Amino acid sequence: MNKQIRPIRTLLSKMAYDEDDKGELCGNISKGRTTHISDLTEDEAKKLKSYLQSCVNQKFGTEKPVTDAEKCDVMRKKIISHAYTLGWVTGEGKCDYVALNSWMLKYSELHKPMNDYKIDELPRLITQFKKVTK
Repeated sequence: MNKQIRPIRTLLSKMAYDEDDKGELCGNISKGRTTHISDLTEDEAKKLKSYLQSCVNQKFGTEKPVTDAEKCDVMRKKIISHAYTLGWVTGEGKCDYVALNSWMLKYSELHKPMNDYKIDELPRLITQFKKVTK
């Protein structure tokens, strides 16, 4: 596993991701189990490395541009990662979307379910979730 850490850190650096971003990515890949690269399984590390490599390729023009739907999906996954941090998890270890959307309707900036947020609204929602989880 240790041989996976250095390439992942290199890719994170190329994308200028900070420690919070790293934790979110690890949380998404591990389904909330960990926020540390060193705690990822070999399969999870391979998935993270592949994802980061595709991000680097897109950033530096070696792949087709990302669609708005794909951008929204990435931002929603960040929010789901925060939901795991808050303990909004079902008995099966999956995100509790009922709890998440209940919170969204009551406390989120626009008071609507997560999937109703548009691409220009999601960054503010991510910022709001970062504040809630701290």
